[in-house]
Amino acid sequence: MSSLLAASYPVPRPFTLQSSSEALGSPFVVMERIYGDSLEAIFWAGNATQRASAHVLHAQLMAQLHTIEPGSILPHSPLLKQQDPFASFDAELAGLYVQLLRIEASQWPSLTESLRWIEARRELAACERLSVIHGDFHRNNILMRDSGEGPVVIDWSNIRLADYRFDLGWSRVIALLINRLSGLPDSELISLETYAQFSGKLAENIELFEVMGCLKILLDALFARNTTRETQCVIGMLKERTGL
Repeated sequence: MSSLLAASYPVPRPFTLQSSSEALGSPFVVMERIYGDSLEAIFWAGNATQRASAHVLHAQLMAQLHTIEPGSILPHSPLLKQQDPFASFDAELAGLYVQLLRIEASQWPSLTESLRWIEARRELAACERLSVIHGDFHRNNILMRDSGEGPVVIDWSNIRLADYRFDLGWSRVIALLINRLSGLPDSELISLETYAQFSGKLAENIELFEVMGCLKILLDALFARNTTRETQCVIGMLKERTGL
């Protein structure tokens, strides 16, 4: 968090980190409390113009994170020394296979087929430049201060180095899922063009990363034995992208 602050990225200010369990029985961190509403709440309370502004802010914050020098935030990541442009993609794909092993995969052959669909398109996933990614960059993890000082991005438990398209694809999948469950049109999400305004580059082959986002949601839900309307919606999104 301190490194992100030093890079002028808007996060809560950390005050102290205690790695020992002596004081409270477990390690803990004390950080700034943010008073305000989530961008998600503001999005749903707003009109079409305000929702469009929320998309722009979301894209701006994401692109800002992705342009930070990765070694200044996660200097010990093994990916920093990798020359293989597919290293981060392979690591993320391996993580999905690990998740698949936690469930009765034989009952869900479509999940294995989807992972093979991804593998067959590996050549589309070459990473041009590693980025710091948030790992769960949706509107509920952006807080708007009551004081008007500006946004703050929270919940950094999934921070890592990877292709920036993992963040962008995940954010688009989460937004599309919420839209479909709530009756909003599919267009109500960060467009690739909006992100490109701030990053300077139009993301290519984003569908591949959206499929990986869909699979992560499904694997998490199946492991928790939580098959709901949300799960069925994600299955539909997965079929649209893979044709499986």
